[in-house]
Amino acid sequence: MKSGKVAKKSAGFYVYIVRCADGTYYCGYTKDIQQRIGAHNKGTGARYTRARRPVILAYSEKKKTIR
Repeated sequence: MKSGKVAKKSAGFYVYIVRCADGTYYCGYTKDIQQRIGAHNKGTGARYTRARRPVILAYSEKKKTIR
């Protein structure tokens, strides 16, 4: 690492599953779970969940990497 540069530590990601109002499920990943669930419920999240609101968080798990 070059002098003067600070290495950023990855905060990790959340893998999550939401249950949609029609009983279907949607799976995704995000760095900010609360913000993402809010986006799904506002209609600014995934296209799949826009017509299936409201969604509720059914499961989430924190991971170090996306892989």
